[in-house]
Amino acid sequence: MASLFYCFIAYIFIVIYFSDLIYGLIPDEMILVGLVLGFINLLGNTNSLVNGVFSGMIASVLFLAVFLLTKQRGMGFGDVKLAFLMGLILGWPKILVAFWFAFVVGGGVALVLLLLRKTKLSATIALGPFLIFGLVVSALWSDVFLRFVGVTP
Repeated sequence: MASLFYCFIAYIFIVIYFSDLIYGLIPDEMILVGLVLGFINLLGNTNSLVNGVFSGMIASVLFLAVFLLTKQRGMGFGDVKLAFLMGLILGWPKILVAFWFAFVVGGGVALVLLLLRKTKLSATIALGPFLIFGLVVSALWSDVFLRFVGVTP
C-alpha cells in the first residue's frame, strides 16, 4: 500500500515540477490530490498526522509571509500551497532539510544565470522545481544530513 502512495505522490510532484518549470504555474488540482493522499496516508498514525499538519502550517505561513512582504514578487501563491503539501508529506524536521537544499541550489542556479547574463535580476525563476528537488533530497537523505549537522531525526 505504501508503494502505491509513493507512486501517486511521485507522479504529482513530477507534474508540479514540469508545470512550474515550463508554465510558471503550480496546478491547484495536483496540490489538492496530494493533500488528500497525504492525509489518507497519515490517518493511521496520529503523531505523524499532527507532525505533518504542524510542519505544513509552519512552512506555508513562512512562505505566505514572503509572498505578502514581497508583494507577490518573491514567490507565487502556488509555492505557498506547495510548502504546506511538502510539510505534510515530510514532517518536522525533514521539511527544513528540503527548504535548505531548495534555496541553496535555487540561489546557486540563479547566481550562475545572472553571472552568465542568461537572465536579469528582475526576471522570475520558478521556485517549484527547486522545492521538489529539495523534497526528493530530504525524503532520501535527510536522516544522514540531520545526523551530520548534529540533529537526531
